[in-house]
Amino acid sequence: MGEKAMASSGPNPVLSALVAVALLALVGTLMVFAILTYRSADDALKIWSALSGFTGLIVGAVAAYFFTSGAIRSAERRAARAGKLAAANQLALTQVAGLMNPDDWQRIRSDPMIAPAVRAAVGEPAASLLCDE
Repeated sequence: MGEKAMASSGPNPVLSALVAVALLALVGTLMVFAILTYRSADDALKIWSALSGFTGLIVGAVAAYFFTSGAIRSAERRAARAGKLAAANQLALTQVAGLMNPDDWQRIRSDPMIAPAVRAAVGEPAASLLCDE
């Protein structure tokens, strides 16, 4: 999946901002309504007290969403690039193995630094990649 396809599959930032503004406007409207409806400030503050947890949840969720969405997109791009590089490295290792004489290849393949990459390239199970020879 390309980077443009991943970016387009994510949430629309304009719609996300509209939802955030709508939720904050809802809380503001409820507060204005409470102030206009109740005669004393104490009664209006009771409404605010009841909505404070909801308000904190909305403000926290909006802040977390907008401040982490860039980091998430960046991590997705890095992961996609790492996957492409891993596939290219696997292909290159396979091609090098085909070009070498068999004795040299067996010697290189048994090297402890190279062996895990070779096992990964030939498709051995992941558990065997973690074990020492």
